Amino acid sequence: MFNRNGRPWSHNAVRGVLLNERYAGLRQYRSELYRGKWPGIVDGATWRTAKHVLEDESRATSPGAGRR
Repeated sequence: MFNRNGRPWSHNAVRGVLLNERYAGLRQYRSELYRGKWPGIVDGATWRTAKHVLEDESRATSPGAGRR
């Protein structure tokens, strides 16, 4: 699968899409989520589950930005 520039998707781009509330038909205003006026391509429960998994601190596989 390729992005609009014909290049393969990076893992950061896929992560950004999965964390974006708009794909669940939601919008954010002042840190609150509201129903959007468009249909979501995933249901809200699936989006929240994916968001929870992706933002779980115990999944970190890198020790962080350490000194090189």
